[in-house]
Amino acid sequence: MLAVNEQDEVLWIAELPTEVYDSYTEMKYVDGIIRAESSNSFVSEISPDTGKILKKYMVK
Repeated sequence: MLAVNEQDEVLWIAELPTEVYDSYTEMKYVDGIIRAESSNSFVSEISPDTGKILKKYMVK
């Protein structure tokens, strides 16, 4: 997942919840935070300003 500006310049690339192969499969913007589910069963709360993970937890 990445953010771009109006000139199509990349502002940030989101951190992934694990260091092994992973990708985000679903994303929602809720209460000012990006909530993203990953293919490795993690849910991450991501800052829309920086792409950094604020909180993550595993769901099964």
